[in-house]
Amino acid sequence: MAMQILQKLIDSIVKKGGHPELLYCFCSEHPLAAEMINLIAQQIVDAKWPIPRSLIERLAEEESRREYDAVTAARDKMVYWNIIDLDKKFGIPVQRFSNDNPQCPAIPSEILDQLSGKQITYPVYVTWNEVQHVIVSEDIGLEVGRVYVVGDVSHSHIYIAPADRFDMKH
Repeated sequence: MAMQILQKLIDSIVKKGGHPELLYCFCSEHPLAAEMINLIAQQIVDAKWPIPRSLIERLAEEESRREYDAVTAARDKMVYWNIIDLDKKFGIPVQRFSNDNPQCPAIPSEILDQLSGKQITYPVYVTWNEVQHVIVSEDIGLEVGRVYVVGDVSHSHIYIAPADRFDMKH
């Protein structure tokens, strides 16, 4: 992967009229080298990249192990991604619905209807306001591989995030 990144950087430098030898400064102690590397790193961090699912799963599982236990962590890596605070960590907006928290809107029937009577697959996709989302936290009893039947959700929550912010293939 590092070689691919380096080659793309060289190609871009040449395309803009520069020369590959300009990269030598990055290996020096020149103050501009550190500044440029920091600028590039900040651009990468600030970009709205689709975040690899494997990274989200790993971070969610690690955080869940710290807070709970290995059994909980195995489930949380699939249905409790927001344990790592996706908005704060990656700038991914999370829409929170809760039937027992007055600070959140109630769980829309539009979302529950999409789950009711369906076999739950992973990741769990729903459409809300005509945009595909993925469920990043829930306590309504979703189990991958099982058919979901809506029960009492009066004390429940579902958090969703736009699916296009995740790279589900990696």
